[in-house]
Amino acid sequence: MEKTRIQIIGDSLSLHRESEGISYEDTYPYILSKKYDIELSSKYSKTSSDAFIIKSGMKYIIIHIGIVDCFPRVYAKNTKLILFYLPSQLRNLITFFHRHYRYYFTRMFPKVTTSKENFENNIRCIIYNILESGATPILIDIVNVSPEVERRNYGANDNIEKYNDVLRKLSFQYNCQRVRLNGMTKHYKNMLHTDGQHLSKIGHLILAKMIIGTIELME
Repeated sequence: MEKTRIQIIGDSLSLHRESEGISYEDTYPYILSKKYDIELSSKYSKTSSDAFIIKSGMKYIIIHIGIVDCFPRVYAKNTKLILFYLPSQLRNLITFFHRHYRYYFTRMFPKVTTSKENFENNIRCIIYNILESGATPILIDIVNVSPEVERRNYGANDNIEKYNDVLRKLSFQYNCQRVRLNGMTKHYKNMLHTDGQHLSKIGHLILAKMIIGTIELME
C-alpha cells in the first residue's frame, strides 16, 4: 500500500543536531517516515519570510516555523552584516559585551527577526498556497522555552505566546489542524533538550505521536 505523502516546512526544531546528541534517527521526521512518505524541507534558522517550494502530490504539509521569527535578538540584520566586516578582534569584543549583557539589551532594545504582523501575513500566504496545491496544512505551535533561556532573553516566552496566538487565529480562519506543542513543552520539561529551546529525543518522539494522532483524526 502506498504511503501518505507529507511535506515538512520547518526550522532547526525538525532537524538533527549531532553535536548535541540528536541524530537524524532521533528526529520526528525520521520517526514519521516509518509510517509516511516524508519530504523534509526544513532548514536551520528558517523563518516564515524565507522562500519555500510546495512539492506536488502531498496530502499534508506541516508548517513548523516561528521560533526564529519571534525570538529576542540583540542585533538587527543590517547590524549583523556590519559586524561581519569588522576586524575579528573588534567584532569579538563587541559580541562578547553583548552576549554578557544579553538580557539587558533584549529588554531595553527589543528586536525580533520578523514582526508579528509580517509573521501573520507570511503564514497566511503559506497556508493559502498549500490549500491551492490541494494539500491540507497542519500547524505546529512554537515551543515554550526553559526558564534558563528566558533569563538570558527578555520576554522570550511572551513573544512566543503572541506569535502562537497568530497560529491559533489562522488555524480557526482556515479550519487547519494545529498541534499544540507549546502546552506540552510548558508542562513536560523533559521534551526540551538541555539548551532549553530545541526538542530532546523524547520531545521528538512525543511530537511524532501527536502528529500521527492529528492525522488519524482527519482520516
